This record gives sequence, structure tokens and C-alpha cells, in this order.
Amino acid sequence: MKRIIIYIISAISLIACEDDVDVKDLGIEPKMVLYCYLSPMFDTTSVFLSNSQPIFSSETNDLAVIKNATVELSNNGKTWIKCKYDNIKERYILTKTDFPILEGKTYYIRAKAPGFKETISSSCTVPFYRNIELKIENKESNENVIETNISWKDYAGESNYYSFSVYEIYETFDYMSDEMFKDLYTYYIYDSETGSYIFSDEEKDGYDLSVKTSFDNEKSSDTILLSINQTTKDYYLYENSLNNYYLSESFFGMVEPTLLYNNIKNGYGLFTAFVFKTFQYDIKNNKIEAYIIP
Repeated sequence: MKRIIIYIISAISLIACEDDVDVKDLGIEPKMVLYCYLSPMFDTTSVFLSNSQPIFSSETNDLAVIKNATVELSNNGKTWIKCKYDNIKERYILTKTDFPILEGKTYYIRAKAPGFKETISSSCTVPFYRNIELKIENKESNENVIETNISWKDYAGESNYYSFSVYEIYETFDYMSDEMFKDLYTYYIYDSETGSYIFSDEEKDGYDLSVKTSFDNEKSSDTILLSINQTTKDYYLYENSLNNYYLSESFFGMVEPTLLYNNIKNGYGLFTAFVFKTFQYDIKNNKIEAYIIP
């Protein structure tokens, strides 16, 4: 799970101050940070809730999970269902039975907690999964990497946002226990030319879209599991801003603040939704077929 980071770099190199700055004197109040990803494909909806990072600190120890909040979800903005806190997962939970998630429907969330003046809230609409014709064309390959081109036809008449996840299962031998066990290796596909890993049909509605990328194949697997994720504009904007943050963090001496996209009223974070479908790709025969996750 990604967390929000409010990080402002101040270039004060010529003036020395003897007195410490009290953040409270600046009128900066702590705010809640909420992350929730809805999907009809999940059995459980999980909500992560923490406090905002102090503006003059980059220490992760200053962040803490909020365990005594009231977190509620609604499918109409009027009737609310309270989430239960799970101490082991450190998440607020609602099962699919108690709160089903449906494609095309709008959902609402709100949270309040002792020590925070304001209730935070947000809403998002679950996208419909649109069947797209996926094509994979292998360009080059060596022992560890397969260079490939992924193309698909965009679903016309609406804004669409896509990402691709790869799942590979490796068998590893543990010498301590003298046993074989399986590792699940997961990563997002990114465009080798642009560095993007989430894609929009902006100005390309209904057109063919493509990504030049590569598959890791260290174990020389015959098949790869590939998920097509279709998500919201909020998620698209958030991921792009997060990528910009990581890029700007690498430049020493920046003065301008780097802000992450946020759709939480009175707080920080992201409330979004996505749908996905998983396929099995036969590398040798270049065949794609739907895969049912056991």
C-alpha cells in the first residue's frame, strides 16, 4: 500500500536560526490520511487510516495507524455501514456480504477520530470492466528478459484508464527446512519509452493503444499471468503525481513543494476503485486465454 508523503524542501542555507519553529504556531493541524481501493473482485473492502506526516519531518516513525476511528461506507450517501477494525491487518474491514461492490455504482466514505477536528470524506465510482482485444507481440528475448509490444483497442465513448500487472510463480528451495516453496513475484508493466505504468485514452478515444515493454523471465517460465486493470481518473492522477514526487526527490536543492494528488476532503489520501481480468500468456506459442484464479 502506498502512503501519502507531504514533503517540502526549504533552501535556507544563508540564514541560521537559534530558535526552533513550533509547528503549532504556524496553525498547522494534523490531518487523517485514508487509502481505500474498491473492487467487485475482492471479498473484502479494506481501509487504511493514519495521521499526516509533520511538515518539517521526513521520519516514517512520525506516522501511526489510527486504531480508534469511526470509518463508514455508503452506497447512497445516506445510509452508512460501519467498518470493523482488524488488529492483525491494521485495517478497517467490511466483507463483501455486508457491503457488496458493484460495477458502475458510486460509493461514499467518511471517517472521524479523536484528536482530529474534521471528518474526512470522499466518493468514487467503480468503472465497468470493458472487454478489449489484447495482443502481445514478442520482439526479442534472452535468458532473463522478453522484449514485447502489448496493444489493445480502447473502448470508445468514455474515459478509460489502464494498467497491467504480471504475476509469476517461482519454486524456491529452502536449505534450512530442506523444502520447496513457491514465491509469487508481482510487478507492473511500464512503457520502456515513456516510463509510464498507467495509461489513458485521452485524445485517443476508441483508438488502438500500445505499450513497448518487457517481461522478466529469470526462471524461463513457459507462461505468465497478466492482469488488465481498468481504474479511475483519480487513480491515474495520483499515480502520475507520485511518480513526479519520486523524480523530484532525486534532485537536490529543490525549493518548490511537490504535492501528491488527493481526493480526500479535509484530509489526504486516495479513495478509488478498479476492476480487472487475469489472462494466461503462453510465451512459446504466443497465445492468450482467460485465467481463473484458484
